[in-house]
Amino acid sequence: PATGYAVAGHQGGKDGIGGTWSEPGVGCEACHGPGSNHVANPLVVKPPFDPAKTCANCHTRQNKALVEASEGLSLSQQQSDELKAGIKSYFTCVTCHNPHASARYDQSAKGTAIVQACTNCHKNKTVGLGMEFLACVDCHMPYAVKSGTYVSYKDSDNNSLKVGDMRSHIFTINPQAQSPAEMFSADGTAIAVDSNGKAKGITLDFMCLSCHRQGGLAATSYTFNQVKALAGAVHPK
Repeated sequence: PATGYAVAGHQGGKDGIGGTWSEPGVGCEACHGPGSNHVANPLVVKPPFDPAKTCANCHTRQNKALVEASEGLSLSQQQSDELKAGIKSYFTCVTCHNPHASARYDQSAKGTAIVQACTNCHKNKTVGLGMEFLACVDCHMPYAVKSGTYVSYKDSDNNSLKVGDMRSHIFTINPQAQSPAEMFSADGTAIAVDSNGKAKGITLDFMCLSCHRQGGLAATSYTFNQVKALAGAVHPK
């Protein structure tokens, strides 16, 4: 999501067909089907559609069996694949997103693009002392995806790690991973999965060391093993 629909302007410059979109080719018919169906039967105003399949037409890659990766990051345009691989596989995109408002492009839609906040369901989750300013997405949707670029950095053990430019939609965190490499397959071309085909999870370097590193925010610099030992304090019992 999302179309970045705005009521101002006209579709393709056509009078009487109101609205503009952020993405070329993503208009009413891309999701709702041919407008001719409405012309033939005016009662067909909002035809039913499968949001998972509709969104996946664009938000997936050719190899739907895998979440593809490269250079230590997931690749972009596969949010649908990430969602199916994670613990929230029963979600569809519109569980959280308003399909008519963009979380990125349409500035007028800020505040309306997300229809379901994490805390609407996870009401009793608390965050440990010193981390109250963190949002759920800082850890559960870190910048582990590369669309156009990434930032390389070193942890306190001088290991080379990365931060991508898009958020992950896997949600699963793997605090038991012994190294960042465990997030990926042996050849690094896909997200590692378990025997059920589910992602083993995002490793702690993406959520913890993106701040707790050399040149990061004003936070104590840690190693991967140090944040692994401290991760349990994020959500105290």
